[in-house]
Amino acid sequence: MLIVNPETGAADPFISNLTSVTDVLWRPGPGGRGQFFVLEFSAHQSATPAPPGRLLRFDGADPQVAGTFITPVSMVFDEATSELFILELRGQIQQLKIN
Repeated sequence: MLIVNPETGAADPFISNLTSVTDVLWRPGPGGRGQFFVLEFSAHQSATPAPPGRLLRFDGADPQVAGTFITPVSMVFDEATSELFILELRGQIQQLKIN
């Protein structure tokens, strides 16, 4: 992922070393800092068999694995309940409480 300066158009790496990203979500985090949640279809898609996908939480440059899922394809955040809903390709919807 790149971060782009809207004034100059310069692009710099922001979050790197990701594979098969299917969705990205931003929300205000604790202490006024932003949090990014990144959903990956598989942690290593070229492996046989491919391992599960994962949800990564970025409070800074280093991610934390917030959960693993089978072929996750999209997510939505409910601000009222602080819950994240993740849709898996197999038709399952997973619910995750976010602190």
